[in-house]
Amino acid sequence: MDLFNDEIDHLRGREVCLKSGKCLQTDAILLGTGWRNSLDYMSPSLRASLGLPYLLTAELNRDEATAARRWFQREQDADVNITAAFPVLADPPTAHARSPVHESPFRLYNLVVSLDDDTRSFACIGQINTSSYFRTGEIQSLWVTAYFDGKLTLPPLEQRADDVAHFVAWNRKRYLRSGEEGNVVVFDTLRYTDRLLDEVGLESYHKGWLAHYLTPNRARDYAGLRDEYVQRFGRCMY
Repeated sequence: MDLFNDEIDHLRGREVCLKSGKCLQTDAILLGTGWRNSLDYMSPSLRASLGLPYLLTAELNRDEATAARRWFQREQDADVNITAAFPVLADPPTAHARSPVHESPFRLYNLVVSLDDDTRSFACIGQINTSSYFRTGEIQSLWVTAYFDGKLTLPPLEQRADDVAHFVAWNRKRYLRSGEEGNVVVFDTLRYTDRLLDEVGLESYHKGWLAHYLTPNRARDYAGLRDEYVQRFGRCMY
């Protein structure tokens, strides 16, 4: 094992280039960045292609700028549909704090993976604003394992794009201060993790429909998920 005490400057193909100038050949990159912003070494073009936030003032090429305009229109259409379903959201309170908007929102399917990634080679865990990072981190990890191993059948691309646009538009309505980031589930953590588990097909956490919604949700309710996953799919391929 070779250790380098340095910081990533940028990515170039399969190379990770460090701030010292040294570039390392890689087969895979696993980033454990803690609470630091882990996107600084990615170019705006790479961020845009992956569905990660990029500065709104960044220069994009013609195709990327066209894609950004399409996202804007798709999110506007989603906003219209949400307002039609919930008219009260059309007139939000004005006396609330609002963070300045400098970046595009997260546009990841299920807040985890890029839309346009046929190789299933990219995933984010923990790039989310939630009330329980332990719960979401473990359940996102199980979902990503199934995704990388080809155990998940995803909806068609257009359906996933509509889902992402709807979530971004809903975030702006639901979380007036920070919803522009497009990755907030603070009051919807259980609904979010339930969705991930349903897509993987794991059920051991479920206490029955009545108890699931009317009794406290505890960490021990999820104790059997890993064993259930292994029993259902076998051990991961990696």
